[in-house]
Amino acid sequence: MKILIEESLRAEAKELLVGHEVVSFATGEDGRDVLTSKARGVEALVLRWPLKFPVDAEFLAACPDLKHVHKSGSGLEHANVLHIEACTEAGVIFSNNAGLNADVVAEHAILLTLMALRPDTLTQINRMREGSWDPSPADGVQRPRTLIGKTVGIIGLGQIGTCIAARMQAMRVGRMLGYQRTRRFEQTYFAGIEWVELRELLESSDIIVLCLPLTPSTTGLIDRELVGAIRPGAVLVNVGRGGVVDEVALFDAVRDGRLAAVGLDVLETEPSDSPLMRLPNAFVTPHTAGTAVEMQRIQRQAAIEAAAEFARRRRPPRLVNPEVLKSPALRATWLRTA
Repeated sequence: MKILIEESLRAEAKELLVGHEVVSFATGEDGRDVLTSKARGVEALVLRWPLKFPVDAEFLAACPDLKHVHKSGSGLEHANVLHIEACTEAGVIFSNNAGLNADVVAEHAILLTLMALRPDTLTQINRMREGSWDPSPADGVQRPRTLIGKTVGIIGLGQIGTCIAARMQAMRVGRMLGYQRTRRFEQTYFAGIEWVELRELLESSDIIVLCLPLTPSTTGLIDRELVGAIRPGAVLVNVGRGGVVDEVALFDAVRDGRLAAVGLDVLETEPSDSPLMRLPNAFVTPHTAGTAVEMQRIQRQAAIEAAAEFARRRRPPRLVNPEVLKSPALRATWLRTA
């Protein structure tokens, strides 16, 4: 099988795609015409980062042999990544690495939570770096608070949210509230989740953690009215997507002290120059929650393993558009289901 991969995946491909014709491309250099040319006869395409153009209906039509696209990572909300509907209509299966970094993102969420609960820590660290032993409180932020006994509300209990819940339990929080459309028994039993409606979660939680993807149903979900419903003095952490919450309303709430602090790994627009980034009680990281040395290796390996599984004429793991398997347009006809 001929497989087209991002050039940074060549080491993994050399190990896992033995016997197949492997062609590589450079994400930051190769445009639509170059990739279309390289994709002649290619049956599987492995992406790592957004291309210089979207994988859209035009590209798929120009690559009639292409049957499988895999992307390392999970985000699909940016227009220049991939049009999932176009893949499905063209009969191309699409898979990704969703959930692989759940533990790493959960660790980062705990870090942001603790920073938000102890907002003068960063100021004190910076003072020490300057050679000043000064334990006095930082200006404009609340005094440190403990996580023990706090009511935690998690919005979105997929793999990341569930990993966060497990860590919060180990740190002896109080009630653990959860909100999502699909509520699973195992989360109630093993993670100690108490299911409530969204407004009740916002009104009752000392710490709110957002773990939602950006979809039509989640975009703007936490609007200005719901930001106003958040319990005064609460902490909000977002490791999902920035567009889930009204960023202007969130800025107003943090600036005015209605929220004690926020910990954000995502913003509505990225890269960003949001005024939230300059508030003393806002701890913002540049969408790096899923980053770790170990995770980069895991992501690369999983991307090539997905292509290898497809090359064995098997359904790749973490399929995003399984409905295509029933479509008469399915290009990988051996995977068709009734």
